[in-house]
Amino acid sequence: MFERNVPIPIATYANRKYPFAELQAGESVLYPCAPSDRRKVGKAAYRVASYHKWNIVVRSVPEGVRVWRI
Repeated sequence: MFERNVPIPIATYANRKYPFAELQAGESVLYPCAPSDRRKVGKAAYRVASYHKWNIVVRSVPEGVRVWRI
């Protein structure tokens, strides 16, 4: 059944798995993860950076993955 005048819910960032969208220039964020998940985290960071047209650097560190916005 079709319905009219149903409002669209407001998008929130609370449900995001990775915090990369909130990075400001000059900041970095550490995402703790298992070594097997590091590639997935890096790809997610580059996807967000590409969407926002940011320059980032992603490095694997012993605690997980660190992302810098430059």
